[in-house]
Amino acid sequence: MQKIDKKLPMPPIMTGWIKRHKNQPWNLKNDFSEGYDAIHQQLYEEQLGLCCYCCKSLVDEETRVEHLDCRSKYPKKTYEYDNLLLSCATENQCDKAKENEALPLTPLMNECDEEIKINFAGELVGNTRKAKLAIEILNLNQRKICNNRRLKYDEIIMLYLQNKEFLNLTETSTLEEIKHELNSFLNSIYGNTEEFYEIIYILKKITQIK
Repeated sequence: MQKIDKKLPMPPIMTGWIKRHKNQPWNLKNDFSEGYDAIHQQLYEEQLGLCCYCCKSLVDEETRVEHLDCRSKYPKKTYEYDNLLLSCATENQCDKAKENEALPLTPLMNECDEEIKINFAGELVGNTRKAKLAIEILNLNQRKICNNRRLKYDEIIMLYLQNKEFLNLTETSTLEEIKHELNSFLNSIYGNTEEFYEIIYILKKITQIK
């Protein structure tokens, strides 16, 4: 999980539709597919093509528009754009694991960048009680996603070791300086793609580089 900055309003195509349906249940995908597609695309771009919870690339993934505060408990937030996120549809993980449960730590909170890290096994590690509980609720340490993070981490280390002499680093470079230099280097390889942003998420969250 990482901080998502929601700076955009609800897509304009939705304005009139919401006025007519704001007191009705959320059936947007079936009732107004063009509006749903507009929300989906805007959320995808806003989240750089990553799942709001596990932060894996959503390319070729089944996805769903997620209500952060569930509709059953917070009906007035049904059509609030700030309550909408894009989640992967992985079984027993992320939105499908959360269901209607409230999260003590969310991707809209600044703290999620500092309170959740990744260890060398690819596991998310919470350093506060609310971070640990959020990881548990969303089931973010399933074996498959942990293996994926570990492989991405190994890829970063391999690229770092293979190209260390070409990077603008010294023996006294700090971890943040190494990460910054690697960020630029990885961008030159992958460009601004979903894979790049997924790798940068791993890079941002790992605790050290050997």
